[in-house]
Amino acid sequence: MNKYIVKVSKVKIIIYKGGITMLDVFITNLAEYNRGNLVGEWVELPMDEDELSEELSKVLGNDEEYFITDYEAPFEVKEYTNVFELNELAEELEEINEEKDVINAIFEYCSKDEGMEVLINGGYRVYHDCRDMEDVAMQIVEELGYLNEVPENLQMYFDYEAYGRDLDINGTFIEAENNKFVEIIN
Repeated sequence: MNKYIVKVSKVKIIIYKGGITMLDVFITNLAEYNRGNLVGEWVELPMDEDELSEELSKVLGNDEEYFITDYEAPFEVKEYTNVFELNELAEELEEINEEKDVINAIFEYCSKDEGMEVLINGGYRVYHDCRDMEDVAMQIVEELGYLNEVPENLQMYFDYEAYGRDLDINGTFIEAENNKFVEIIN
């Protein structure tokens, strides 16, 4: 995968050709920060554990403590989160074959742990090309064949808008980017 990185002061912009990044953290040396200095580095996860240790050593020098001052992730990362645990989480996310907008939608609704469980266990369903819940309702009715036994001249009277509203009230549907809806299946 070709990668281009542009650093502008403390802001990192990553442009991937053919891929996406899911978890980047800015690791800051706590002792230097307390002395009034900002010493840190952006780290793109996942990476080999030895490489991560080397990156931490570069940031920490002879000091021992770090904290995360910024991040790019689909979920909240607290400042004292263990970076090695984040690295394992990033490895799991990398193995999940799902589009970034769907992952972001799941974490918009779920906590980090709940979102990972939903993604790993396949506890969700994606509806494509949907502007609203009426479109979701149309897909569900068509895919499940709810109107197959209803005469064609009566099918046009089915109220997809009302059914979509009921689906939304009784289920968990999250609007994602690119005309997608994600249903969290309980």
